[in-house]
Amino acid sequence: AKVLGGFAKAVGKEKVLGAFRLGTKEPEKERGRTFKDWLLQYTDNEMAHGIFDTIVSTLAAAHAYEISAAAVFSFFVAMKGFREVAIPPRGNRVNMENLAKVITSNGGDVWTNCPATRIVVGGGKATGVVVQKDGGEVEIASQVVISDIGPKATVELAGEDKFNEDYLRDTRTKLKPKPVTMVFVASDRPLWLEGEPAILMVVGARRITSVIPLSSISPQLAPPGQHLTFCFGSPVSNETRMDVEVEQGQILLDLKEQFPLFEEHGRVIKFDSRNIDDELPEMRARVGEGIGIETPISNLYNVGDACPAPGYTGSNAAAETAKRVAGIVGKRFKPGKA
Repeated sequence: AKVLGGFAKAVGKEKVLGAFRLGTKEPEKERGRTFKDWLLQYTDNEMAHGIFDTIVSTLAAAHAYEISAAAVFSFFVAMKGFREVAIPPRGNRVNMENLAKVITSNGGDVWTNCPATRIVVGGGKATGVVVQKDGGEVEIASQVVISDIGPKATVELAGEDKFNEDYLRDTRTKLKPKPVTMVFVASDRPLWLEGEPAILMVVGARRITSVIPLSSISPQLAPPGQHLTFCFGSPVSNETRMDVEVEQGQILLDLKEQFPLFEEHGRVIKFDSRNIDDELPEMRARVGEGIGIETPISNLYNVGDACPAPGYTGSNAAAETAKRVAGIVGKRFKPGKA
């Protein structure tokens, strides 16, 4: 809301709110133009464009000149613009452990450090998986296989020859993964003095688009006696592989300029760069892109942010697909032996 307010001041409140209202009511009308081109209809104000490029890059996984206006409007309709920020106070691992407890308490089993090596396919349907366990391979028969490793990796495990060309083409052209460079900064003083439990969106920096003061949200995440700040950096293009060394260098310059206390009181404790061809990029699909949860192989489903419902992205998209697939499986299959 604060960012939208700044945009409204830059171009005129009524103009922006009116145009946005129309866009969110009929997002499909804007499918033929990028969000930047849509915005140029109303203003060429540099600050306005900078604000929205930061918003879109941070939340929708692409720059304003790379994503359709229709996709951006569908995001604001579906996700309400991310009004809240949730950070697990003890990290995401605790959430996974709690989920595992629910599974085991209901008679299921959870294996860790047991990577899947193959999805077993026979007669055009998935019949199980092969995993590594205790130094050997174990084949597990199942009525249904649900994959959360991304459509491309799923194809590799099942065998490319099991999929039709249309589906393979979609995995090459519709995913649009998002590269990112993340940096964790420890400091003996808060770098963002007004650091409330929220996301700071940075406009006009070289690479940094958003900053989260993690220790303001959960002090136990920081090194003892220190503050912890988490920054996202977006490359100029999300379409090609980024040069990791260049990106990290640009982010260091941003840190020095955006946070004057950094050089004297801060230190980088970790860089984490994810390229478009990494096993786990920041997102496997930007808003408005992606492929479906069903595959040409019967009983084989994809879940995750590569298969989002319209307007969804990131972990919200992943959760929505998991819920959707669980509903399908619950209706089509009955518990029992495969």
